[in-house]
Amino acid sequence: MPIEILGRKQHRFSIDLSDENAGASRIALLLPGVGYRLENPIFYFVRQLLIDQGYQIAAADYAYDKVEGFRDFSFEEIMDILKDDATSICEALNQLPDHNSKLVIGKSLGTVLMANLLDQGFTSNAQLAWLTPSSKVPQVPNNIQKHAEKSFVCIGTADKGYDHKVYQTFAKAGATVTILEDLAHVLECEKDVPKSILGHHKMCTDLQNWLKANA
Repeated sequence: MPIEILGRKQHRFSIDLSDENAGASRIALLLPGVGYRLENPIFYFVRQLLIDQGYQIAAADYAYDKVEGFRDFSFEEIMDILKDDATSICEALNQLPDHNSKLVIGKSLGTVLMANLLDQGFTSNAQLAWLTPSSKVPQVPNNIQKHAEKSFVCIGTADKGYDHKVYQTFAKAGATVTILEDLAHVLECEKDVPKSILGHHKMCTDLQNWLKANA
């Protein structure tokens, strides 16, 4: 049964708990992007990967791109909305039984929610996977740097947020960093489907290896 949440703009979203691995000692929170849904390729494959690894899935099912006026809000207002929603997500997940192992996987806007969850203390003992992180929001790279040793970071070189020096810094701080050549923000290469598929394969393989190494 999903946990229903009401956001500050009266937008409704939910945390959907998987039937697979219900009651498992491991839980993975999935936080998608603004318009990048849970059914899109990255999360479709990541979800199955995590189920195979024994995680119950807690998937945040939101659609900020459908919140009236969202894209016209100021940066400050969007940050306030995400901060409040992160608090609501914390409160929702605190209703669940304790889990021995927590994993949070966010993509783009979802990584801003991740940073807020970290700042609010919910994910202080979790493993963290940052996919195409919103590095222009200072809170995100600051938290990746701070929690580098328990972070997996993945981005494509054609992503507008990619900066070689920044990601080199993450790696030096202890993060596991996967850089995908020529892939853009949704990990796809324009007019090159095979390269896009290979990019998703590498992301999943590296994520799986990281999970196993940190089990």
